[in-house]
Amino acid sequence: MNEQSLFTASELRAGYGRVPVLDGVTFSARQAEIVGLLGPNGMGKTTLLKTLIGVLPCSSGSILLDGVELRTMPAHERARLGIGYVPQGREIFAGLTVRENIAFGAASSGRARRAVIERAVADFPVLERLLDRKGGALSGGEQQILALARALAGDPRVLLLDEPTEGVAPAIVEDIERQLIKLARERSLAVVVVEQDVDFLATVSDRILQMQKGRIVREVPAADLAETDIFAPVSQTNS
Repeated sequence: MNEQSLFTASELRAGYGRVPVLDGVTFSARQAEIVGLLGPNGMGKTTLLKTLIGVLPCSSGSILLDGVELRTMPAHERARLGIGYVPQGREIFAGLTVRENIAFGAASSGRARRAVIERAVADFPVLERLLDRKGGALSGGEQQILALARALAGDPRVLLLDEPTEGVAPAIVEDIERQLIKLARERSLAVVVVEQDVDFLATVSDRILQMQKGRIVREVPAADLAETDIFAPVSQTNS
């Protein structure tokens, strides 16, 4: 494990009831680094993010944020310590305005509401004209941007993203790419992103990890992604 890693997971095992999904997942992410997770459906990528944020308990292993063990902490404590999460499907509050959604994201940080809204608009200018619109009235791309802004409102040190391009128009995907890279560098964020869009991951990621049957089996530099069949099975003996 890299000594300079901000966020590390070691030998994580988790599942649903008696159905195991994660089988000893180990990886790390440094400050200002974007780590992509790629692989076919059903390999455990979403389960891994849910385990990292605390929505799903792990049966064994370790989750460290800057040396602090998170494994037994509930999700709200992990969020307070600096874990931000944008789930698949975004899960914004459809009945609340954009302004209220963003303010909710900052509730545990203690930051002033006005400052939080101003920074969200600075990060994502499209939100300015949408502040008083209900979340449920936004397009898919606008909802994804709102979900990102809400997660960032808590001033996280680690940002977990699950399928951020799903249902998003290409032009907005490009905006998300630019902002994600910019924010990771400017705020020294460690970002872990699950995504099926290979082009998106190749653009934003510093490293890409392949998941297979609940394990990380290969690391692929983003520059080599086009020449690598990331969906090809990898022998577990090579992991």
